[in-house]
Amino acid sequence: MLRNAGLTPEQTTLLNNDHWVEAFFGQDKAERLAAYCARLRGAEISGDALRMISEHHKQKNAPRIFYPQIHTGGDLSRFPLLESMRQQLSRHYPLLDKVLNRGSGKEKAPTDARHIQINLSIGHHPKEMAALFGHFIQTPALRAYRLEKRSAYLPFEAIHLISGEAANVFRIHDQTDVLLVSDVRYISDTDSLRENGTIIVNSPFSAAQTWDRIQPAGRRHIRAKNIRLFTVNATETATRAARTPAQQAWHMMLALCGAFAAVMQEPGAPDRALKVVLNRTAPHSLLSAFEEGKKSVRQTYWAQLPAYESLKAPDTLPTPWAISKNGLFDKTVFDPAYFWDTVGYLYREEEQDNLLTDPMVAVEALPARTSTFRDLSPSHTYIPRFDAENCSACGLCWANCPESALPTVVFTVEDLWQAAVTRAGEKNHTLQQLKRLQSSLIKMVHKRAKESMPRDIRHAGTLFSNAFDFMIEKLNADEATEETLRSEFNGVLPYLERFPLVRSAAFFDHTEQEKSGTGRLLSIVINPYTCKGCSACIAICPDNALTRIEARPDVIDNYKRQFTLLTALPENRQSTFDDYIQQTDRPDGREVYRLINRQAYFSMPGGDNGLPGSGVKTALHLTLSAFETLLQPRRREWLEQLNTLIHKLETRSQNLLNEAVDINSFDDFYQRLMALDDHSEGIGALIAGEEAAHKTSRARTRQLKEFAALIKALKEDRAGLQKGSDGYGAAPMGLVFHAEGSLSWMADYPYNPFAYPWLNRSGSQLTESARGMFDGMVRQLLPIINHMRQAVSLLEGKRTPWTPAHRYEELTEKEKSWCPRVLVIMNSDTFHQQYIRSFATHQRPIHTVVINSDTRNRFDPALWALGMTDRPVLQLSPGHHGNMLRFIRETADGQLPVFIFADANEPYRQGIAEDRAWEQHQRAVATRVFPVWRYRPDNHLHYGERFDLSANPAPEDDWVEIVLERTATTPPERITYRLTPADWAARESAWQNEFRPIAPSEWSDRWFTVADYLELPEKEQANVHPYIIYKDEKERLHKLAVSEKVIDLCRLKKAQWYLLRQLAGVIPYDPAYQETRLRERINAALDEQKQNLSKSYEERLRQLEQEHFSLYHARLKEKLLKLYRQKTAAPDGGETERA
Repeated sequence: MLRNAGLTPEQTTLLNNDHWVEAFFGQDKAERLAAYCARLRGAEISGDALRMISEHHKQKNAPRIFYPQIHTGGDLSRFPLLESMRQQLSRHYPLLDKVLNRGSGKEKAPTDARHIQINLSIGHHPKEMAALFGHFIQTPALRAYRLEKRSAYLPFEAIHLISGEAANVFRIHDQTDVLLVSDVRYISDTDSLRENGTIIVNSPFSAAQTWDRIQPAGRRHIRAKNIRLFTVNATETATRAARTPAQQAWHMMLALCGAFAAVMQEPGAPDRALKVVLNRTAPHSLLSAFEEGKKSVRQTYWAQLPAYESLKAPDTLPTPWAISKNGLFDKTVFDPAYFWDTVGYLYREEEQDNLLTDPMVAVEALPARTSTFRDLSPSHTYIPRFDAENCSACGLCWANCPESALPTVVFTVEDLWQAAVTRAGEKNHTLQQLKRLQSSLIKMVHKRAKESMPRDIRHAGTLFSNAFDFMIEKLNADEATEETLRSEFNGVLPYLERFPLVRSAAFFDHTEQEKSGTGRLLSIVINPYTCKGCSACIAICPDNALTRIEARPDVIDNYKRQFTLLTALPENRQSTFDDYIQQTDRPDGREVYRLINRQAYFSMPGGDNGLPGSGVKTALHLTLSAFETLLQPRRREWLEQLNTLIHKLETRSQNLLNEAVDINSFDDFYQRLMALDDHSEGIGALIAGEEAAHKTSRARTRQLKEFAALIKALKEDRAGLQKGSDGYGAAPMGLVFHAEGSLSWMADYPYNPFAYPWLNRSGSQLTESARGMFDGMVRQLLPIINHMRQAVSLLEGKRTPWTPAHRYEELTEKEKSWCPRVLVIMNSDTFHQQYIRSFATHQRPIHTVVINSDTRNRFDPALWALGMTDRPVLQLSPGHHGNMLRFIRETADGQLPVFIFADANEPYRQGIAEDRAWEQHQRAVATRVFPVWRYRPDNHLHYGERFDLSANPAPEDDWVEIVLERTATTPPERITYRLTPADWAARESAWQNEFRPIAPSEWSDRWFTVADYLELPEKEQANVHPYIIYKDEKERLHKLAVSEKVIDLCRLKKAQWYLLRQLAGVIPYDPAYQETRLRERINAALDEQKQNLSKSYEERLRQLEQEHFSLYHARLKEKLLKLYRQKTAAPDGGETERA
């Protein structure tokens, strides 16, 4: 973007062309320039820039420096494509680093140009804000460009504005004069600030708290360069002035713009710039926010602040928590421990420039769970606090946490004690005398938990301390013994302190009633390594068991201790929760208990670059966890069969060995045994000698060798399945995805956010890559299956010859169930109809997951997928997580590929508050924007039985009816209201301009709610106005007018909902239409019958007429002949005379 460039219409057209390089320079020079410009496509280049570059390239031996969009993206490398491109670019163009070297070379940035960088959230309208600041700044010429970047913890967009004379703004400007930041967490690139530069940051904290939240490297740069630091509480201004998050973003940036104007003494007001950007007169509230920002900005004198005190970084970085100690450590590309030592450590220390060319780039693979290399605990401003006494174990919080930061565990008192003892033992603390009394201590703790919780016991430390004191009192031990016992107990107590305990009805009370002593406690722990402080769990908790507190260092330390203890507790198997889930009439509400299994819950362990409160991550997390809970029992069954075969083979081998060493005369064997000296071959010589006496010795030896080799191979197979390279076992799934748009965070090198191997491919290569991955994973497992087949045949005495399997189609159904699954993940922008055709051609368990990223909701891939009547199709929402888990488990249980279309809100991109994604998910289902359904072709022959809509609220009705309460009146007024897609759209930034508040003077009886409006005849709709009732975050009700575009959306969704109900058999066809069609069919049948009867009648009539004519003439002839005979006869019997 550039002002005052004097562009001609032809140049304007050229700027809008994505291939402007080819159009301007020609193919030869275009290739050279395109090689440098990694972010060229869609770049906004001015006419002056094009003319300058053109003149530059006409010169002979021109130095290559005039490329304003050069960006190699060292911290943005999206593995593996961009990382390999960057390394290739560095090899082919060695002068590139010299060209990009900051502050070096002859072409330095002129002093009369000013470089402003604005770091803001992706959801704060970066493109519009760049235009706003660009038109607000007073300058002869301005160049602007945007880059998506990553801070130490979160993604953000960096807007670069370079102002000054047109001849200077296109030179390299690596030093920044002013840095504007919308959040303290986005303070980055401080090393590029000039001496005595300026930082203006939006911060709701005090000066000292703001300074503490800046990263240590940033504080060092600020001190070294004497940077001025200013703060303004733009968030408070925005919250007070605006209703929705999208509107609040505008007000916050205007307040920040006002602070910039005050600090930099920028003249003028933003009304003209706002009018250009918004294409209308700016609202008064935005101008007020600008003025408030000017008045409230304050300078922070960091030199006067006390020394910074926070978490001290250890001299040696600890191993990330997700790296298991039980891996094979084979130093392959799937070994996370080796990857941490060679790559992850350097990225944690921000020394990735010292990383040599990584061989993992060449194989396009990453170990699982490498996103946990990042520790997000220093980034916290606020963090949840768990109040165990209020918790009912409903599971809403841990199921909807997008960061998997609320791991939950169910355990006995003995499990908890042993876990604490284990952690204490790692610090060389052992139990001697207390070890003999720990069973009594455990019984006392359980008894107190049954009697006192949850009234006055909240933490394990308090519970165990009370029980220990009671035990010591009853023990009457001497002083020395008591001191020893207390010393041993106090060595374990720190690991139990503050560990939250929940005595729930499902896990403790019910089981305790059935059998005393079997009750199990529950605990929810905040994982500080991955939590991003989005507060989604706080907003969703119905029990007020989670509250927001300041993330002080002592709080973070305590959470890390709790998390360490939780990981030492025994794993909860999936079979543990089957009884709990079946105890209720609505098992969907308790499907979340399956996520208590840590391996399922950490299918996405967190720590990645996803946005806080991401609904996309929640949808993917629930999907992967559902598959994990489905495949875990199968893998365990496989291992049990392996163990059984190994045991049988070892038993048979021992029997063969006993037969080989048949000692009939023990005295003779003993004498020969005692005669052996230290230099002889040992007892093996006796066994060999004894064996040689038998005629079958060679055959038995071969058989023993065969058994031994097979046992060894099966044990190696078992170790591979149980441990794998990462200590978590062989991966039960593989992922192939297209990391674009809302899924771009999935492929940031070197952070793999999944517990499984993955490939990042373009949309056209997804199907082939998925098939290749599936075949490769199956090929790795075929030797194990063949060894098991061989073992079965050997144990049966080779009566049944075994056949090795070479591909998936040659496996039995049971063996196929052990094979891994492959998931193809894409967003709805990437999805295309051609993929449906390729999806329909294979018969392997390669499942498709499409994430809904169409905020306009004009596209429905699931309805396309219904065209394949032999494939299961699911349309799911994280807002109904119980159904999501159950539907996937039940539908994906077979070998058919499943198509899953999942709703997913990205708050920052859709203008939703980061803690409100779950509400919007539920609203999408309730308003019929995104109904939940499933299609199972194997369920029934009748189509209506295959199609299930039962998970939706009020599936028989057009709209869901709710009750709103107007608290402004006394007593509160209760309003019955029907939800429509308009209520969903009012919260989406893409639809913000389609609503406006209704002034009291406008109100009349001609306003109808959208649901009532749609029921009116079309002629009457022209004379009335539709509206919705909007409930804001402060529980206030507003009436908003609705545009015709929103009404069109409502009509479309109502028609689709009607179609889905017809497919599911929820409603019959339209009775009037059905009656008309029936009458038409009856009339048609009557007409046809009438015609047939008429034909039959006429035919019969003709037949009768012919018969009558023949009969009449026959009888007439007979009568005439009779008369003739009478007349010709004589009176006396002779003949009469002829007349």
